[in-house]
Amino acid sequence: MPNINKLTEKEMKLMNPMTGYKRVTANGLFIFLLLLITAITFPSNVVFAYDPPLVAISSPANNQLLSDTKVVIKGTFNTVKAKNLLLTAYEGSSDKISDNKTINEETKTSDWSIDTQNKTWSFTRRLSEGKHNIKIEIKDQSDQSIVDSSTVTLYIYGTGIVLPDQSALYGEDLTNIPKNPKIKFTIVDQNSIAQIDEGKAIKVMQGNSEITGTSTLHDLNIPGMNAYSITFKPDVNLQLNKSFTASLDPSSIGDPAINKINRKSFKFTTKTNADWADYDDENHKTSSNPHGHYTLNTNMCSTCHSTHKGSTDTLEVKPSDDATQNYCMACHDGTLNAPAIDNQGSKNHHTAGVDKTQQQSCTTCHNPHLDWSEDNPNLLKDHYVYKHNADDLNQRGLTSLKVDSLDNSCINCHEENTALDTSTNTNKSIFDSTTFKNGYYEFLQYKKALTADGSMDNYSLCLSCHTDIKKYYKDGVATQHSITAQDGSKLQGFMPCAECHETHGSNNSFLLKSTFGHDNPTSGFTFTGDIKSWDANTERQFCMKCHNGSTAVYGVTAKLPSPEYHPSQTAACSLCHGTGGLNRDRILSAAHGPKYVPLSDPAAAASKSTTTETNATTTTTTGTTTSTTDPAGTTSSGTGTGTGRTPADTGSPAADTGTTPADTSTTPADTSTTPADTDTPSIEAGTTPTDPASSSGQGTTTTDPTSK
Repeated sequence: MPNINKLTEKEMKLMNPMTGYKRVTANGLFIFLLLLITAITFPSNVVFAYDPPLVAISSPANNQLLSDTKVVIKGTFNTVKAKNLLLTAYEGSSDKISDNKTINEETKTSDWSIDTQNKTWSFTRRLSEGKHNIKIEIKDQSDQSIVDSSTVTLYIYGTGIVLPDQSALYGEDLTNIPKNPKIKFTIVDQNSIAQIDEGKAIKVMQGNSEITGTSTLHDLNIPGMNAYSITFKPDVNLQLNKSFTASLDPSSIGDPAINKINRKSFKFTTKTNADWADYDDENHKTSSNPHGHYTLNTNMCSTCHSTHKGSTDTLEVKPSDDATQNYCMACHDGTLNAPAIDNQGSKNHHTAGVDKTQQQSCTTCHNPHLDWSEDNPNLLKDHYVYKHNADDLNQRGLTSLKVDSLDNSCINCHEENTALDTSTNTNKSIFDSTTFKNGYYEFLQYKKALTADGSMDNYSLCLSCHTDIKKYYKDGVATQHSITAQDGSKLQGFMPCAECHETHGSNNSFLLKSTFGHDNPTSGFTFTGDIKSWDANTERQFCMKCHNGSTAVYGVTAKLPSPEYHPSQTAACSLCHGTGGLNRDRILSAAHGPKYVPLSDPAAAASKSTTTETNATTTTTTGTTTSTTDPAGTTSSGTGTGTGRTPADTGSPAADTGTTPADTSTTPADTSTTPADTDTPSIEAGTTPTDPASSSGQGTTTTDPTSK
């Protein structure tokens, strides 16, 4: 018992049951009022700190087949303070891959992108071929015992090269391939595939010579789909330092009556035949920098750079002394230890540039100083991107958190490309990824049939120079050359530039191809003139290489223009499907962003066609006005076309990627909005649009595993 005589008056009141009751009641009333005020003051969706963290995966779907080893998993989470948020990815239940607090040693960047404002996250990582059970775990580091997780099962099987150690390289234009690879295509069909012709299912060509070998069919045993891989093993080792084309022959796979396989192909190049002393890949004896080895031979630097004086701040040789010939073509003409570039003997080359005022070179697209990587096997030029914190929007006057050096040079804000490291109170290079973890390099993209998903970023390499057509590839632009692939390809948007244009050279002007399409391709297109000689007849021949009712791209067939809705056989396609006041504008828009023209009345269509054909261009001779089928006038260059799942048989000429000067007229393109331009329904392949000259789907078979 306490000594009553020594207790204070306050302590005695605490021992009194009645006074204690009053104290508790008063405290309880105070807490109640505080909670009531809080409920009124703060919105009902506020998540308090003691709510447990939750995480969910939004994509990809469970049991989805992916065609790329570079996997992107996206999802959402509930409110957790950024400094306490810990997201971790596991293979299986406990094999840790990475978390959002660490840097990937291989890429020097984080695998994670987290938006704390919208409560979304994404995880990007290269995974091996096969089945993966990925668990994403969220934890509030202020209380390690509170955890939530979500799991997804993925299957990774693509089209590309299987290396001797059984690792895989997927995609197109693959380089640095060893002499003893296997070539693989992954296909998905609505029906099961019982057998293949082992000698013909996959054809591998080196120039005009066919490589013999054996193809093998494998069931991938993926739940809910008929998924297979077909692997080709050459009978002998491939020659080093050579380029090859691998293609799938649909007629040799399964039963053609029930297995509607679409044709696919890709190019690859074997590694150099030089034995570098400084190779960095023990398994394949290859170097990650095919142009490097400068420490072995510093004379290589002098092919592009002067020792003491140059025409640029990097001491490059004068543009007139084209370093391309001095350095690149010394090897890439096929005579030494590098493969020859495509079509180097062609009449027109990409080095002519967009216009002839500034000659382009190999380094316009490629950076010879970069290291080879799976993401960038052709050393395409790169640029630096930094994602600022939200506080920087106000403090630094930024209009966007993401700053790209292509649009805004870093040095505009950061003197000598440095920034303050607050942890050490010293200036450090903004390119120091260990200090400034939100910065990373992106390379310009040039994606083709196997890898393009149709976003504008897919073609950033081309659009970095061809700015006059960039407007046709922006999000929200209505274009009938936007395709939803029906052959299992990733494409759900703008067609790749490579569907209509060669990369390095062509005998046609504007680097136009001579053969078009994937299934039932058509060949024989020729055009060697300039824009002034691009008349309506040439344009119609060009467009109908795809819009012919039989040629398909991405499993989509563009129908032959019907006489009912296209009574004129001489009018240019761009007269109806192009926009703009100048002929050049109409050509460019019809090729890259053709508009949908709803024609419900054939009589009206005939009247419109006759009127536009007659009024397209007139030539006055001795007072007499005569109509002509040439709408070109004196305007300049156009661009390439392909085929689409379009309700209008659009298509038109050629991109100014060749040697013809671009039109430098300052007259702006017509950007006015008309019902025909904006009323563009999303018509899937195989449906019946308003205009019978629409595109149709060609089966539902996939030859790239991202099936619908």
